[in-house]
Amino acid sequence: MGENKPWWASDPDIAAIRRGVMEEIESAGHEPISPDTPDPVLADLLTGASMRELAAARDARSAGC
Repeated sequence: MGENKPWWASDPDIAAIRRGVMEEIESAGHEPISPDTPDPVLADLLTGASMRELAAARDARSAGC
């Protein structure tokens, strides 16, 4: 009886993609890891700094009217 392999086991396109992914993974191991710095927009959102600034500007404007 012959060996029944699924169609994707010998597909050349999938094999090429697999090789490319493995090369990318292996090359990523040689790159230095960049420090984790917070995204400025996310940091602003999480701290609420711009919201407080906008609220203060709104309050100052409404108090001046």
